[in-house]
This record gives sequence, C-alpha cells and structure tokens, in this order.
Amino acid sequence: MIEREIFNAIETLNELYGNLLKKKLENLGLVGLGSSHCFILETLLRNNGKLTMSEISSNVNRTKSTCTQLINKLEAYKLVSRAESSTDKRCTNVELTDRSKNLCSSFNEMQTVVTGIVANALTESEQFSFIRMMDKLDFQLRLHIPK
Repeated sequence: MIEREIFNAIETLNELYGNLLKKKLENLGLVGLGSSHCFILETLLRNNGKLTMSEISSNVNRTKSTCTQLINKLEAYKLVSRAESSTDKRCTNVELTDRSKNLCSSFNEMQTVVTGIVANALTESEQFSFIRMMDKLDFQLRLHIPK
C-alpha cells in the first residue's frame, strides 16, 4: 500500500536526520540535544536573540510546556538565559548567551553539511521538485493541526 510507503519514507528520513544532527551535537559536547533544541536556537537567532516564551512556542509550533522542557535543557548547557520582561512582569524573555552565539557558526556548518548531503543526492530538477512537494505537504499537514 503506497500510503504505508510514504509514511515509512517520512519516518526514515526524520530518524536519519535526527541521528546525524544528534551525532554532530555530541561532537560539540552537547549530549542530549536534538533538532527541537536547534530549532529554538535558530528561531532566537532570527529574532535578534531574544523572544518571550509564548513567542518561541508560537514560532516553533510546540506547546508552552514542551518549550519549557526544551529551554530548561538549553539553559543547563548555558546556551540561553531567562529574564523577567522589563515591560510585562508576567512574561519571561529567553535570550541567546554568548556561548550559543559562538556556536552559531557550528550550527550553520551542520545545516550546510546535512543540506549538502541531501542536495548532492538529487539532481537540480529533483531538488526543486522536492522543495515543491515539501511545501505542499507542509501546507496540507498544517491544515489538520488542531487550533
């Protein structure tokens, strides 16, 4: 059944990507971190290094409790710090630390390596088709996420 093959392909690629990223993070001494942690760091980097917990949750499409757990681990590695908002005492800001800013080049290098592996496996035409298909799947899957 083709639906099963599609599911298996998605799961396999996700697992392979996760394992590759995990290994590269371990080489940097960041044992126990994964793609969700990197996604939070990347989101912070794209937003001048500082967001509220709610903004992070919204940007990475995870619950606040899940983000709290992920950020706890990032904080344990001194990659982020938390501070009470100066404008709204109910909000907590999460900021990149100097350590995480220094690691950004390593994260970018990891992304380049992984992207290069995928890109080199596909022709240019296949790469464009892949991007179109991924965008289409992303759109369709987001339609089915409960609000």
